[in-house]
Amino acid sequence: MRNELETSHHVAQEALNALKKAGLQASVRNIELFYLHVSNANINLSKAIRTGENTGAALTQSRANELYEKFVAHQDAQDKIFSMIEKFETEAGKIADAVKESGKNSAGCSNALGCLADDLTKTASENPEVARLIDGVTNIVTSIQASNEKLESQLADSSDEISFLRESIETIQKEALTDPLTGVKNRKAFDTSIHRELEFARENDDPLSLVLVDIDFFKRFNDRWGHQTGDQVLRLVAEMMKANVKGRDILSRFGGEEFAIILPSTSRNNSILLADRIRDAVGTRLLKKRRTNENMGNVTLSMGIATLQANDTVETLIERADECLYAAKDRGRNCVISDGDVIPDGAKSVAS
Repeated sequence: MRNELETSHHVAQEALNALKKAGLQASVRNIELFYLHVSNANINLSKAIRTGENTGAALTQSRANELYEKFVAHQDAQDKIFSMIEKFETEAGKIADAVKESGKNSAGCSNALGCLADDLTKTASENPEVARLIDGVTNIVTSIQASNEKLESQLADSSDEISFLRESIETIQKEALTDPLTGVKNRKAFDTSIHRELEFARENDDPLSLVLVDIDFFKRFNDRWGHQTGDQVLRLVAEMMKANVKGRDILSRFGGEEFAIILPSTSRNNSILLADRIRDAVGTRLLKKRRTNENMGNVTLSMGIATLQANDTVETLIERADECLYAAKDRGRNCVISDGDVIPDGAKSVAS
């Protein structure tokens, strides 16, 4: 176990040192990239980085992004590094506790040795015949005391280092579950949350509803006003939805212009009320282009709601919410359809 802790600690530190040496920021993607490289968990990535080092090519942020997209940006690698990070966070806590305890013991020992050294010096002055022998013992005690003081300093440095690494890991974990554009939870966080909440609902005989949200004609909006403006609209819609959810509600970006809202302890009727409130708030918001103040009109939302049923799995719950979303589009968009409504056949044929 100790060897595993030391290895995790060493790899994490080496990854941070490599980042610093390259002059790159300690972002979640960069740390993930270098952790995989230093730990030799991704052979092709390490080979590419070493090839660059051997040719003297600088590892710029642009090059780091290329390496990430080529060798890391897939679910298996992300799951692996995330698991490694979680494991290290747990072990770092154990190491920090051990360091603190060792520091206390070391400090006590140093104080005791200091008193012993003083006593020996006094004895030597009172008994000259044993002065030579005591002088040798005093030197040994003083040397041990100095070594302990050095150990105390090293332990203090290690404790600070572990605290820094733990804070870095917490930041990494938060970023790994957050959509960078909108600031809401990402698809990975959604997948984890929906499984957890469905299990909780089952165990507690509690209602659970899922709302899938799609911005109507968003591709058309993007094509007309540009992708930067489209990104601003995505952020605005996310903020307006975030303002309407509360408590244990979980808002995530599901993909592209789609969002998902997990509503624990929420019935179908209450989910419909919330969805309609969000739909109305977004649909009545007049959008203007920032730089030109040009009127861009507004965007509307189509929303599908599924409420947990007796035999549901995560997959069937999502599928039913998705069918309701397409039914909302089939009905003309800018509306809410739940699995309590009659869903017309062929709803999924509607284009987004």
